[in-house]
Amino acid sequence: MQVPEDEVITFNLSSDDGSKLWLNNKLIIDNDGLHGMTEKSGTVALAAGYHQLRLAYFQKSGGNDLKLSWNKGKNAKEPIPDGVLFYGPPK
Repeated sequence: MQVPEDEVITFNLSSDDGSKLWLNNKLIIDNDGLHGMTEKSGTVALAAGYHQLRLAYFQKSGGNDLKLSWNKGKNAKEPIPDGVLFYGPPK
């Protein structure tokens, strides 16, 4: 993902069942286990530039849902825009 300027960002991860979020190979959110829809958050200060984002998720039974959003600074929670996400190394 690309961060346009130095920012403090809170990532919000909701899932039914388990999920985990890593940023630059550091676990930011651990929402693992068998459970109904549950949201957990993690806050990190990021320098402007590219950062590796990795999300893992599994589903066993019951509902199946996964949502990832962020809050930048004191702004409201919102979906992460497609324009900052990349697959593989940036070009």
